[in-house]
Amino acid sequence: MEMEMEMEMEMDMHLAAGYCASTGVYGSRYPPQFAAITAASFPDYIFPRLLFPDRVARPAFIDASTGSALSFGELRELSIGTARALSALGLRRGHVALLLSPNSLHFPALSLAVLSLGAVLSTANPLLTPDELAQQARDSEPFLVLTTGDLAPKLCSLPGVVKRVLIEQLLTDVAKDDDHEQATDLPASNIGREDPALLFYSSGTTGRSKGVVNTHGNALTMAASLECAWRTARAGDGGRGREKQQHDVYGCVLPLFHMFGFSSFVLGTAAMGATTVVVPGRFSVQKMMTAVEQYGVTRLLTVPPMIVQMARAATGGGEWPSLRLRQVVSSGAALKREHIARFHVCFPGISLAQV
Repeated sequence: MEMEMEMEMEMDMHLAAGYCASTGVYGSRYPPQFAAITAASFPDYIFPRLLFPDRVARPAFIDASTGSALSFGELRELSIGTARALSALGLRRGHVALLLSPNSLHFPALSLAVLSLGAVLSTANPLLTPDELAQQARDSEPFLVLTTGDLAPKLCSLPGVVKRVLIEQLLTDVAKDDDHEQATDLPASNIGREDPALLFYSSGTTGRSKGVVNTHGNALTMAASLECAWRTARAGDGGRGREKQQHDVYGCVLPLFHMFGFSSFVLGTAAMGATTVVVPGRFSVQKMMTAVEQYGVTRLLTVPPMIVQMARAATGGGEWPSLRLRQVVSSGAALKREHIARFHVCFPGISLAQV
């Protein structure tokens, strides 16, 4: 009897903390800070937003190395055209599509195309060895692999039954399709919030990387939460003495195959209508800061080693007189106190946030 009472008291504590017995999930007890999401899936959430009148012609993604850009309207058009091409190749709801690609202007469109079909997107680090890729493929069992010509040789250890699709050829075929510019509707897929959307692999544990599944409901929540947080930060920071731009411009130096970069830019900035400047290739603080200055980046997302290199470059004589940067966000690990102090000395007008 006493044990039953203790169990009931323990359950009451869990329920008070937001535990839902039917789902086994804890939820926040605080009231929502943004409007309830009515979309059934992430594609249902993002695609209408790409056509909002105030953003359809605005750049969604800019390639800092070439200056090429995709507007929000073009992002939608390319995503739908690519989805139709992938559907013609047999990709269906529930299939896994493995995306092996460096950061590029087209990475978000390829991702949205896969998600719009109800297929599960699984990304891979381009630095993986052929054997490591084969191990991930054995675990995720992809229906097809999307990759570039440069990375295609790494697929040599994959089972022969897995379809290989070269991204360059796929995009060329989509561009040649006379119907893709007129295509306005997504292929029917009947996706729900509980359907799996993402299968990303984590190296944060011992042993081999392990797959982590995120549903469309998870993706919706991530996108809405990021928009709420960033809009709140923008409203409250006052610009730190700098002239505010009408719209924030985000700098992307994070790998899009990683959840931090993917959630921030493919899910976050794309859904909220903010421009993202993609800095492709191997990380270089000089290349990053040149892009930040050239394209008027106002918010930069980083990891701690990048913060250290920024301060070191500034101390070593690096000058960027036209910076519009208001905030740098660091995540992935805690910054040391001395690194925070050095950053504030080197960049006194820029706020530094850790998440």
